[in-house]
Amino acid sequence: AMLRMRQALEAEPSLAVLDGPADQRCAAVVMALLGQGNTSAAKACMSEYYKKKISRFGEDSIELNSILQTHVFYYKAVEEWDTMLEWSSKCLEVCKKHKGLNSIETANALSNLGLAYGPLGRFAEAEQAFKEAVAVQEKVKGKEAAEVAQTLHNLALLYRNTERYAEAAALYERCQKIWIKMGQHGLLITSFKDAAVNFARAGDLPAAAAAANKSLAHLGKIPSEMRSQVDAKMGISEYLAELKARVAAPQSAA
Repeated sequence: AMLRMRQALEAEPSLAVLDGPADQRCAAVVMALLGQGNTSAAKACMSEYYKKKISRFGEDSIELNSILQTHVFYYKAVEEWDTMLEWSSKCLEVCKKHKGLNSIETANALSNLGLAYGPLGRFAEAEQAFKEAVAVQEKVKGKEAAEVAQTLHNLALLYRNTERYAEAAALYERCQKIWIKMGQHGLLITSFKDAAVNFARAGDLPAAAAAANKSLAHLGKIPSEMRSQVDAKMGISEYLAELKARVAAPQSAA
């Protein structure tokens, strides 16, 4: 797989340039391969590209930021949390060194660090990373920036998974307001489904059903050819039916 990826990189002029567009192209290739379930090819592609970037720019250049993020995304996708943490930490150090503490690059790296800490059970560190990220993102981009919404959503998930349901609900609502203004229906599908789970775990089944209904409403706003696939993958209609049955039978456990 490594040989094939090396040959492909050498044959693809847009990747050989090793600039910003090439970084984006490499990330897109890795994402596509992951989507196809070809994790070995995805890993080989990004590893070979990373070697080329290091060879040209050195090991701690800001030019590595994009490919470092690609590694973070890859290890998140394959749920290798310790390795994701290593790459997230490396990305954070590069951003802090070259962009400073109060930069959007550093803030985004902090948010990724929080995502790595959570599955490892390092909840306090995850919360701190998310809060630091939001503070910088709000300062640099404003309180209704896309980056702010994404980190708030990440923090909401952390709170939900640590049974801090009221705090999670408030954050879900805030990030949803931002995404509604931006027309981010794909993100809203996920956010309202996550919020429904949060409400259900808190024992508020009517609110859970209402959130699931909103998830379905935003599902109806994405391209029609994608709707059934997304619904099947996320189980939104099925979950809503389950919630309605539980509302109708309140003696069932929440």
